[in-house]
Amino acid sequence: ALPIFLFNRADCISTISKGMLKKLETKTETERFFFPNWIDYSKINPEIAGRPTIYNPSKFNILYSGNIGAKQDWDFFIEFVKECKKNSGIHIHLIGEGAKKEEVVSLVKGFSNLTYSPPVRYEELNDILCGADLHILFQKDTVIDTVMPSKILGMMASARPSIVTGYAESEVKTNFESANGGFYFSGRDTMDNIQKCIAKLSHDRLYAQTIGANARRFIVENYSLEKILSTFQKKIEHMNQ
Repeated sequence: ALPIFLFNRADCISTISKGMLKKLETKTETERFFFPNWIDYSKINPEIAGRPTIYNPSKFNILYSGNIGAKQDWDFFIEFVKECKKNSGIHIHLIGEGAKKEEVVSLVKGFSNLTYSPPVRYEELNDILCGADLHILFQKDTVIDTVMPSKILGMMASARPSIVTGYAESEVKTNFESANGGFYFSGRDTMDNIQKCIAKLSHDRLYAQTIGANARRFIVENYSLEKILSTFQKKIEHMNQ
């Protein structure tokens, strides 16, 4: 096959996830290099963020911001919104565009505990991400995800806790566990576990701040622009010696 032919003739192959690195081990002997997505954490920075007016300071504000597409589990999201109606102290914010936007927005239109907003300008993104109390991302657990999505980097850099669902062996789960900076659920009892998690985060703000701080520290140390590009430059310099 052409990919194998090219792999075997390269000096080095880079890929954006550790899951992909493992797959490459079965395909070629060529040297492999981890070159993931990165983030400029100076742009997503709680120290310079303002409080957006969309958030009610008397509520626990939960945010999904990003693509409203087919990869996300919107059936679960709707059930989540319904479940959260039991707690008047929670408000959910859905911000974004995508192929399923019209369908999803029509389904949540009647919920008083959810507000939909179109995508914000890039200049407002830092305020939106850092102003939330919790980030959520519900992915289908049948979709095998071998990549650390770039949107997760922004969520973690905001120094706010995140709850993510999806494939049991996801790289996101591994990073959350390494960072102690988020919560990953899959399989049975997911909704119940999420609600228990939200109850603890909303009632123990110091705990939430600690999880958020862990997340940001992990991103700065492992996925910052400086860290990733300097490592890549060193790799190229070493290969050219």
